[in-house]
Amino acid sequence: MSTRFFLIFVGLCWSATYADPQTREQKQVAKDCAGVPPERLDALREFVKKQPKDASHGRVVTESRAWAKPAKDEAAIPDGCVAAVVREVLAKEGRTSEQAKKRQQEEARQAGTRRQEEANREKALDVCLYVGYTAYCVAAAWYSDQLSSNQFLNKRPNAKWLFLLVGVKNMDTKARMVPPFELVDENGAEYESSAEAMMIENAFGVLVSLNPSVMKAGVVVFDVPQNHQYRLKVSGGYWSAEDGFIRIIPGSAPW
Repeated sequence: MSTRFFLIFVGLCWSATYADPQTREQKQVAKDCAGVPPERLDALREFVKKQPKDASHGRVVTESRAWAKPAKDEAAIPDGCVAAVVREVLAKEGRTSEQAKKRQQEEARQAGTRRQEEANREKALDVCLYVGYTAYCVAAAWYSDQLSSNQFLNKRPNAKWLFLLVGVKNMDTKARMVPPFELVDENGAEYESSAEAMMIENAFGVLVSLNPSVMKAGVVVFDVPQNHQYRLKVSGGYWSAEDGFIRIIPGSAPW
């Protein structure tokens, strides 16, 4: 056998053994769907394409068989033909049953990872949270209708004053500015701290700069509705992309 003939022979055997999967599936459709009008097959293919991307192979087959039941002036499509068309369409879209299963497993893994990362970045009241080069603690939280005991500083809230006794420590080797504080409720709405509280007793203040290993404690006040659950959103710093959350559980004032 000449070398050239041998290579041609091997190539033919390879093609026969490892033929394009789509070609095999198209042949299966031609075999199992003999006698089914082409327009019905095209309509079935369009139906399959519209199925959810995360639907399992079996679910798509079940839905397609229900769709393929005969209508008034239409012929029924055999179950074997439906299954062959589903395999053909899903293969063309790269959505084989095994691929769909792997995709679902990967999406579940990623969702679990995100939940774990969220849990790692969230702490309860009175537990310190380290984010980036900054450490945060919320020692107490309480609601009040009174902003200050000083009559000249006292103001009525639009909703309710929520006081947070916050401690912040710079864990970096350089002086760092403390980023603004925000509250986030259970619906994802974000609330800024109140400018009305900047002059009250023990106010944390704005544009606070901390030297390395220095801690500052003070009160941060928000004007918010009382009928929500809140988390304090804190940042690792202006030069950090990290953030975290501290769950707020209001109680009585510490003084």
